[in-house]
Amino acid sequence: MKRHLPFQLVWPLFGMLLGQCAGVEPRPAASTALPARPETLVRARLPASEHGETVVDPEDGLSPEEAAFLSLERNPRLRAVRTQRGLAQAEIVAAGLLPNPRFEGAWAGPVGGAEARATGYALDLAWNVTPLVSRGARVQSAEQRSRAVDLEVAWQEWQVAQGARLHAIRLVYLGRRITTAREAADYWQGRLRALREARAAFASTEIQVARAERSLAEWTLQAQELQRQAMIERAALALALGLAPAELPAPQTRWHPPPTAANAADLVAGLETHRMDLVALGYARRSTDSALRAAVLSRFPPIEVGVRATREVDGVQALELALQVALPIFDRNQGEVARQAAQQRQVDAEYEARLAQARSQVRRLAEELRLVEGERVTASAAEEAAIRLASLAERLARSGDLDPSLASDQQDRAFQARLRRLRVEQRYAELQVALSLESGRWLPE
Repeated sequence: MKRHLPFQLVWPLFGMLLGQCAGVEPRPAASTALPARPETLVRARLPASEHGETVVDPEDGLSPEEAAFLSLERNPRLRAVRTQRGLAQAEIVAAGLLPNPRFEGAWAGPVGGAEARATGYALDLAWNVTPLVSRGARVQSAEQRSRAVDLEVAWQEWQVAQGARLHAIRLVYLGRRITTAREAADYWQGRLRALREARAAFASTEIQVARAERSLAEWTLQAQELQRQAMIERAALALALGLAPAELPAPQTRWHPPPTAANAADLVAGLETHRMDLVALGYARRSTDSALRAAVLSRFPPIEVGVRATREVDGVQALELALQVALPIFDRNQGEVARQAAQQRQVDAEYEARLAQARSQVRRLAEELRLVEGERVTASAAEEAAIRLASLAERLARSGDLDPSLASDQQDRAFQARLRRLRVEQRYAELQVALSLESGRWLPE
């Protein structure tokens, strides 16, 4: 027969065990709310039409906004990333599970003795109640981790959408720059033809012909280089949209970046609520708090309660209440507590580091966007002046008041001024995307 502790000793022992679980207070929760449907968070931040919906009409050319929206539907990497939500939900189920009861049975047959006149047996039904102590903290940790996963997935969706937007913008401007380079090459092709005819009539020099040949080759080479870049961007955009390059709609030629009035102070102030990775880390911090609390509560040693029904071979029957306790002398779950505490510090440090980096990037990008806005105005003015000068030089050359070679040089500079303006505009649009990515807001709003 097993002998059990008298009940006078149970309560002092229970008090000692509770003392092993004290010492950690949960930190107050952050004031960050998760949307009711995290999977719609990124779509809600995309620009909408006047009817409140994002309109996708690739028939008129693929705009950067349409590319961003389509990437959320078609990107193959996002389909794989979204499976993490199911894994996080499974962890919640696993965290709430309790151990199964334990049943034991024994049989004793009499083999001798005057009183051994009955078959003996023992039936034990016991259950480990210790997991109940930390179950609430474990479930809370898993729920917070699931919310963090939802927002990490949303953050990756945001990055993919902004990446598709960036590739589409580059395709738009590469198309315009290719058109400009081809126009310049066509101009020099015609100019070279005229100079060769004039050379045959001894009306032009070899130097003039050679300069025209050089300009034609340079513009042709530039057009070819831009075509190579466009091929790379087209392949990248097709991958982001889950399409073959041949299936990709042509970029929208009439698209232009809207003006942006980016206030760095406002963007920095809203980082902790608009940057989805920071919000996700906020939930991860809560998850580590709950996990640490669960580890501390798991210091509570295994306690098994149960009932035992017995019959001895002499026929005596008994019904017992059983209580088994493991004394926490050597193993008090110190390793798991230390691991969760280290995990908590790691997540806190990651949050602070990422927040500091985001603040620095937003301030830099907002300032750069402001400077490029000034460059954009200057580049447009320079192009207009170059076009007027080229037109004036062409008229003077036709009237014989200016050397035609000088007029050709002015026309070449007009083409170069257009390319310079297109590069500045492209940089302006790219900075809008970069600032949108870093701030967590679609700019311009």
